[in-house]
Amino acid sequence: MKKEIRIITTVFILLLLNSCGSSIKTVNTTTINSKSSDSDQETEKDILFANTIYFDFNSSKVTKNEYRQNLILVKRYLSEHKDKTITLNGYCDKIGKDKYNFELGLKRAKEVKNILVSLGVDENRIGINSFGKVISSSDNEEIRKFNRKVIISINK
Repeated sequence: MKKEIRIITTVFILLLLNSCGSSIKTVNTTTINSKSSDSDQETEKDILFANTIYFDFNSSKVTKNEYRQNLILVKRYLSEHKDKTITLNGYCDKIGKDKYNFELGLKRAKEVKNILVSLGVDENRIGINSFGKVISSSDNEEIRKFNRKVIISINK
C-alpha cells in the first residue's frame, strides 16, 4: 500500500511539474511477467515496479530497502529473459559543477550495477551511462530530489 501511494504521489507531482513547464522526465515503469508454480499449474502474475532508483543529496549509496527489492525484481526478469540486457543511466540535480555531477551520476550507476552483480546478474548484461545533471530551473529541494536517480532501461 505504501509503495502504491508513493508511486501515485510521484506521478501526481511529475504531472503537476509538467503542467508548469518543468523539464523533469516522468518516471519510467515496466511490467514484468513472472511465472510461478502453484499446485502443478503455472500462473502468470504481473509485477509492476518503478525502475527508477533515487539517491540522497551528494550520495551514490542505495539506502532504501524498497529500491533493493526493485533490483531483485530486475534480477528475476533478467534470469527469465536471457536475451535481454539493461542500461543504467545516472543523473544528478543542478547543484554542483558539470564534471562532478557527471562523475557522481556514473558512481550511482556503478553502485546499482554492483548490487545487481552481487545478486547474480552477469555484469556483461549491464551497461552504464551518466548524464550528469538534469536541466531543471527549480531551486526547490522537493523537486530537485527527483533528479538524483538512476533509471533502469531494458534494451530490446
